[in-house]
Amino acid sequence: MGPQHEPDGLRELSSTLQAIEAELGLGSYAQWPEDERLRFLLDELSSKRPLIPHDLPASNEVREVLDTFAMLSSLPRDSLGAYVISMAHQPSDVLAVELLQKEAGIRQPLRVVPLFETIRDLRASQHVVTSLLDLQWYRDRIQDRLDEVEQRLLQVLDQEVLLEHSPTLRRSLELRRAYLDPINLIQAELLRRQRLTEDEDLQDALLATVNGIAAGLKNTG
Repeated sequence: MGPQHEPDGLRELSSTLQAIEAELGLGSYAQWPEDERLRFLLDELSSKRPLIPHDLPASNEVREVLDTFAMLSSLPRDSLGAYVISMAHQPSDVLAVELLQKEAGIRQPLRVVPLFETIRDLRASQHVVTSLLDLQWYRDRIQDRLDEVEQRLLQVLDQEVLLEHSPTLRRSLELRRAYLDPINLIQAELLRRQRLTEDEDLQDALLATVNGIAAGLKNTG
């Protein structure tokens, strides 16, 4: 599965960023509100300069975190899976791992998977994921991952494009995307709204999108 951070691990991540902030005189990461943490993390993820000094004074706890990421950077990418964060609470938990991967020089970063394990966190999980998806940086990261998976699949299949040996099916899929993709997006938005209310009109609209997608699939094979 790959590395996993337990609840103590989340505190270690925060302590690591706290030590970095203190050394650079930027403030107290642990006391920042979530929006300030996100601004800081996004700025550093987009920056080309390194954040962590090589001579950073570090406690054993902080040094263990930094050494873990340094070790990950030295391992073959295929030997690792996802970086799992147990007891995740907020979007900054995910971006903190992304930043430490960047600082460690991990060229092909691991997927970062937040686990929401308490009732409170499960109820807040939709907001956390939605907040992440609202970030352009995070959407770009997902697209990069998708492109990587596609390239690996093409290598395995020894093809230049997907479905290279099934041109009829490929053309059929390209034809349907023009009108099915918008319906899929509408369906996702209707599902989001339905979870927030019991509006019967939304249920009818959802059924209409199901029928529309089914008809599109039927008409294009």
